[in-house]
Amino acid sequence: MREEVSRKWCEIFHTDIITPDKINCTGCRGNGVKYFFCSEMCEIKPCVTRKGYESCAECAEMDSCAKLAAEIGNNEEAKDNLKRINETSAE
Repeated sequence: MREEVSRKWCEIFHTDIITPDKINCTGCRGNGVKYFFCSEMCEIKPCVTRKGYESCAECAEMDSCAKLAAEIGNNEEAKDNLKRINETSAE
């Protein structure tokens, strides 16, 4: 399955550097293994950390954030999940 995922991601991102050994990830908020994009190239985690947040859901600029839009701009479910997290934490 890793080979299939790496092949699909290479197609999506127009690259050939996403090899099966580079797609392991234990998630953004954990300290475990990260997918190479997340550990090397993603601007979201450093931004969240710099602002002292748990996730983008806490940020007042979430809806207008270019960094976030670049990652989840076409994923309404991801946006809705962040908004739901924000609403739940505000209660």
